[in-house]
Amino acid sequence: MSLRQAGDSNRSHLRVHFDEVRTDVSKIYPAPGPSA
Repeated sequence: MSLRQAGDSNRSHLRVHFDEVRTDVSKIYPAPGPSA
C-alpha cells in the first residue's frame, strides 16, 4: 500500500469516527460550532 493510499484510508476512517464523535458532542452542545 502506498503512502497516499494509506492516508486516504486513514482519512475516511477518521471521518466516520469524527461523525460519531460529533453526534455525541451535539447532545452536549446543541448549537453547531464552525466546521473546521
